[in-house]
Amino acid sequence: MNVVITKVEYPYVSFISNHGEGIAYTTGQKFELGVTHGVEFDLLSELNIDENTKVVTNQKAGFYCEDDRTLIVALVESIEEDGAMWLRIAIDCIIEAYGVDDTIKTGDRLEIRMPKDKFKMTSIGTLFKSRT
Repeated sequence: MNVVITKVEYPYVSFISNHGEGIAYTTGQKFELGVTHGVEFDLLSELNIDENTKVVTNQKAGFYCEDDRTLIVALVESIEEDGAMWLRIAIDCIIEAYGVDDTIKTGDRLEIRMPKDKFKMTSIGTLFKSRT
C-alpha cells in the first residue's frame, strides 16, 4: 500500500493514504515529510474483543486517526488453523493479525483500535516526493 508521510517524530510517523490516515511506529528506517512510500503494516497486539476490537461496524474500511492511535476498519478475509487472520482494508492492503477471541469469524467487519506503539509500519520502497 502507498502512503504519504505527513509528520515525523521518531519512532512515530503519521501518514495519509487513499484509505485514510493514521499514526504508526517504525524502527531503523528514514521517513521524510511529503515522500510516498510503499509500506507494510504489522499489528503488535493480538485482537481481543474485550480490549481493542469490535465486531460489526458500518464504517468504511480504512484507517482513521484517533489521537495517539489508529482505528483500523477491515474485513476478516480468512482465518488460518494456527489463528492467523488476514484483514482486508483494500485491494492493495491486507494485514496479518492474530486473535485471542474465537468469536471473530471470516466475513466479520472489525474496528480495531491500535495504539501507535503497537501499529508498526515498514517501508518497502520510496516512490516519489510530493510537489506540495
